[in-house]
Amino acid sequence: ATALAEGFVTGAHTVDTDTQLTSAQVAATALAEGFVTGAHTVDTDTQLTEAQVDGMVANNGYLAPDSSGNVGIGTANPTEVLTVAGTVESSSGGFKFPDGSTQISAAAGAPGTVLYMRCRWTGSASTSTSTCTPNPCPSGWNNLGVTSNIKTDATMYGSQASNSTYSTSTGQQERACYSPTPVAIVTTRCLWTGSASTSSSSCTPPSCPSGWTNLGVTGVVKNVVEMWGAQASNSTYSTSAGYEERSCSL
Repeated sequence: ATALAEGFVTGAHTVDTDTQLTSAQVAATALAEGFVTGAHTVDTDTQLTEAQVDGMVANNGYLAPDSSGNVGIGTANPTEVLTVAGTVESSSGGFKFPDGSTQISAAAGAPGTVLYMRCRWTGSASTSTSTCTPNPCPSGWNNLGVTSNIKTDATMYGSQASNSTYSTSTGQQERACYSPTPVAIVTTRCLWTGSASTSSSSCTPPSCPSGWTNLGVTGVVKNVVEMWGAQASNSTYSTSAGYEERSCSL
């Protein structure tokens, strides 16, 4: 009566006191549940081995730490504590830096660095101009071309400004060079004196500070000419002055 009330079908039956299924019953039950039957053993080990963990991690695109403790994602050769071969995304929170600051948005338009290479020229009279060719850009810098030609000084004695016997002029041209990476630039300079207002000379700028990269001599400038008397090319009557500069980056 109880079985019937619970929805069971009554009929002839016997009491089965055996609570353990036979192999055939296990197989039949497994087959009914969609499992494939066959030879098997019971595995009571519930802990994965280190090799199994490494295999699962690698299968998901991650790598276990190498002998140096570095971890790579998308690469088998990490060079830092974490090396990612691909795009790193922060969906929230941003990135925290060693100084404790957190950046949640990209820096706007990093301007990079512009460096000028300069050369000097001398004109044949105070009314004249001339040209020169600045040194090439340092290795790794983009050449933006010669961007200016400046006349810095003109000197005349007497009444004939267009006559080189009585006058002279000087100036400079410069080439702009661009690095997309912002770098610090320091310039060392030395002075020179020419034997006449029409002449130029040279000097050796001081070396770069320790740890800075030498970008070479980036400027040779003539900025002063002086003449007395009627002969601009004679050191008895005239002189010139300028400087050279060396650029160093960090």
